[in-house]
Amino acid sequence: MTLNPLAVLREAIRAVPAVKYALGVAGLLSVVAITKAFGLNALTAAVGAIVTLVLMVALLIFARLTTTAPRYFVLPALMFMWVSLVLVLATASLLFLSAFFRWPVDIFHPEVEVAAVNVGAISKVVQSQLDSHDYPAAWDTVTEALKHHPTGDALLPLQTKIATVWIRNVSVTPPQKFADVVDKLLPPLYRTAQSPKRVEAAEALAHIGWANFLKSRDGALQLDIDGKYHEALQLDPDNLFAHAMLGHWLIINDNDMTEAQQHFAAALKSGRERKFVRELQLAALQWVRTDENGVELIRVCNEMRKENDLLPEATRSRLLSQIYFMNRDTVLAKLEQILPADEHLATFQWLMQGIDSTESTYQTFFLARLLEAGGNCEAAQRLYVSLLGASMMSGKVREGLERCKRKSPQLKSEVELLTELLHDKSALVRRRAVEGLSTFLADGAKIDAKVIVPALRDSDSEVRAAAAEALARSGGQAVAPMIELLGSAEPADQARAARVLAKMGAESKAAVPALVRVLGVSDTDVQEAVLEGLANIGPEASAAVAPISRMLDARPSLAKRKALIYALGEIGPQSKSTVPLITKALRDQSDHEGFLNVVAADALGKIGPGAASAVPALIVALGSDDVRLPTSATVALGNIGAEAKTAVPALIEAMEREEQEYKKNQAEAVGQIAQALAIRKDRSSLMVLRAALRAEENAGLGLATIGPLQEAIGFLEARGP
Repeated sequence: MTLNPLAVLREAIRAVPAVKYALGVAGLLSVVAITKAFGLNALTAAVGAIVTLVLMVALLIFARLTTTAPRYFVLPALMFMWVSLVLVLATASLLFLSAFFRWPVDIFHPEVEVAAVNVGAISKVVQSQLDSHDYPAAWDTVTEALKHHPTGDALLPLQTKIATVWIRNVSVTPPQKFADVVDKLLPPLYRTAQSPKRVEAAEALAHIGWANFLKSRDGALQLDIDGKYHEALQLDPDNLFAHAMLGHWLIINDNDMTEAQQHFAAALKSGRERKFVRELQLAALQWVRTDENGVELIRVCNEMRKENDLLPEATRSRLLSQIYFMNRDTVLAKLEQILPADEHLATFQWLMQGIDSTESTYQTFFLARLLEAGGNCEAAQRLYVSLLGASMMSGKVREGLERCKRKSPQLKSEVELLTELLHDKSALVRRRAVEGLSTFLADGAKIDAKVIVPALRDSDSEVRAAAAEALARSGGQAVAPMIELLGSAEPADQARAARVLAKMGAESKAAVPALVRVLGVSDTDVQEAVLEGLANIGPEASAAVAPISRMLDARPSLAKRKALIYALGEIGPQSKSTVPLITKALRDQSDHEGFLNVVAADALGKIGPGAASAVPALIVALGSDDVRLPTSATVALGNIGAEAKTAVPALIEAMEREEQEYKKNQAEAVGQIAQALAIRKDRSSLMVLRAALRAEENAGLGLATIGPLQEAIGFLEARGP
């Protein structure tokens, strides 16, 4: 018996005709079984079963027709039967290939076709989010799409793109770490790194290296960083990201600058992502602040200027600070070697776009230095002189001025230029001009201080303050101009002049008559400034005692009374005639804050022995609840000296009330009084002084404190009974 399967099948059908129906049913069951075994969906099973059933029925009908139909119908029936047979076999074969080899379609994941259709729409959404720098939203968009299309193959390029862009622009705020962001971005990069497409794989590897670098900033150790960059360059020698990132790595690790420059040059050569490459290069050079990096920053900025690149103002400001402040000594030393003078000046001005150089002393200085190097000594000199008042740069500024004079002897004098700059539109320049003139005045240069007087009227308060300071430092040269200004009809001018004289102190004693003349004006600001001036002149202002006394007797405002009494106190013993008025103020209770009483006590103490009539009032003040007044009264009694003999018991009593650390205040005052009594040879005071000594010894005061009292007692006792 033959074992040919077809023969066996033919014999089986001949013996049992129903077998052919059983085979049909078996075919349908096989479709269901294949569907279930391979996890196909119901739609695939239904379509496969229906197609198989239709073809089988058609095959059966035409097989029957070949035996029963008329002769002329036999040939068409045979042809259709064979066509049906071929279709059945083709359908089964394609189903088999799709199930086991996913060709011509992947029947396990029929959604792929749907995904392929939607990738374009998803890409548009993602690109819009990337353009808005909303990287988390772009990542979430792809993540959501993957929930519906879990294979991810169609979306992998898009996912990789988001990962690379986000990694290049990632920023975190503590306590967040770089790893919190980049770790979720690495899986698609590793998948892409296995791609047979070398360019895509190289780009993924480069970004894996950069992600590892970011994680190293979190403190992660032994991560492969530069190794990934080298792997990327082996796959794609022109990969711009690998070149730029490797150049960055070489610089921050203080490796070969020449090699780093070559890598950045290769990255720029591609013409793509220029902004990223330059930002990475600048960041690397600023990462490690060395002289070499500072010089290289200037060269890189020069290249960027020539290529019409743009930098944000904040970035340019940081570069200016690092190059021309942090590395200023190196830049100055190598100025002629770094760049040609005209290019360096152009690059500096490119960095300064939109930034006011006058705001920074160092930027103004370097602009002057570069102008000088370029041969524009006139402009350089003008900037140099504006910095003469800057103490930190004065030495280098003067060196620059000397060089300019040697190169261009016809230039104006520094004083001429400074005088012109007093009218500059910039308040900062005007203030610097005043400060510059001040240095000449302080050095004793023969300059008419009047040139600075207009600056006292400047609209800017800092310029006015600088002018007042400059005139006050003039060593007396400003007295005459200030006396003249006191004669102005403008109260504001009078007040300004008085404040300058106040700053000069005793040097302005020649201005006392002029100050006294304007003391009686009604303007409060002028009166305050004049009183301050007279107080600072001190004893030389004795001519003001009488007018001040009259003003005090007229019971002015509380604030003015304090100013008047303070001035009398600073004038000192020559204010003796005003003691009754000051004593009255000491007893006055109208100042609830007590300042008037304290100022009065202080003034009486500065008048000294001439204030003897105020001793009873000062004794009362010792018992005041105000924490300041007893101290001031104690000092005053000590300064009055022998005339305050009656206050010694009260001082001892006050000392006994004080805490230990403050007892020496009263003891020192008693010592002063005792010394004055000893000079007078007043032996009648021995009893009270001995009692005071016992009290001080009982208080445990040291020899340094009680020594003057002991000496006075010893001196008086040595003078006999």
